[in-house]
Amino acid sequence: MVSITKRPRDEQHAALVPETSTDARHATELSLPRDIWAIVTRLLTDCRLNKKSFCDWLTLRRVCTQARDGADSVAMSIEEHAFTDCKSLASMAIPDTVTKIGLGAFQECTGLVSIAIPNSVTTIGYRAFCECTGLTSVTIPDSVTSIGCDAFHGCTGLTSVTIPDSVTSIGSSAFSECAGLTSVTISNSVTTIRVDTFGRCTNLTSVTIPDSVTTIGWCAFSKCTSLTYVTIPDSVTTIRKGVFFGCTGLTSVTIPNSVTTLGDYAFCGCAGLTSVTIPGSVTSIGDCAFAGCTGLTSVTIPDSVTTTGDGVFLGCTSLVMSPW
Repeated sequence: MVSITKRPRDEQHAALVPETSTDARHATELSLPRDIWAIVTRLLTDCRLNKKSFCDWLTLRRVCTQARDGADSVAMSIEEHAFTDCKSLASMAIPDTVTKIGLGAFQECTGLVSIAIPNSVTTIGYRAFCECTGLTSVTIPDSVTSIGCDAFHGCTGLTSVTIPDSVTSIGSSAFSECAGLTSVTISNSVTTIRVDTFGRCTNLTSVTIPDSVTTIGWCAFSKCTSLTYVTIPDSVTTIRKGVFFGCTGLTSVTIPNSVTTLGDYAFCGCAGLTSVTIPGSVTSIGDCAFAGCTGLTSVTIPDSVTTTGDGVFLGCTSLVMSPW
């Protein structure tokens, strides 16, 4: 292991340099001062872990922070791609002065198993932990209000996620392709589930959408093939394009009386569905909304439906419709 020592540059700041190598990327462990983080000649005076500071350090295994006597507590952020592609990084102690984890900060850190996000963090940025395939658990603290697009995309080792009540915004594809994810708890403060948020989470068996949600984006749960049951709250008015596309294990779904529109391909390919009751609030059913639902035998369509797209029940050879 290459050791790292502090070499003072002035009274307030220190740079971190490897003792035995001129190539800092050979280091396996870093100990960073709690209040000032720097590397080699990159002296940071704004208390940020800079963009691409440790990007591509393939041998880096551990990063910890150390307090300095008399240090003031300062706001910090982990900036864009700070640890991107550090494939050997297994643990990271994020100090409780960090408020933001930036774009791609830990992207493709495939060796990262778990990470403790401190209560100081309010924002988990775009692709922050994208494709961290070794990540098995993550605790999102109550301080976090925003989870960015693709934040945990492709974290195939994640098995469960609890999104706290503090979170009001979850970005598109935030948890897509988390193939190991079996359960999700969505907070009551979330109003919108965006495009592809949980798409292709193939082991997700059930999800409860809270009453706070008014909009479910395109393909939000598409190809969640193990999803057997879903509760849609009365607050939702539109089931958008492909929301449950390819959910082959879905056997039951309750469409509330608040829904007025079933979008194109909304339940397309849900081969496990045997019956569907469409409430009297629905006025429009989009193209191929139930196409390929080969197990569907019974559907009740209310008189309120005035607009239907092409191929709504295409391939539903066993279907008996009423009143059509």
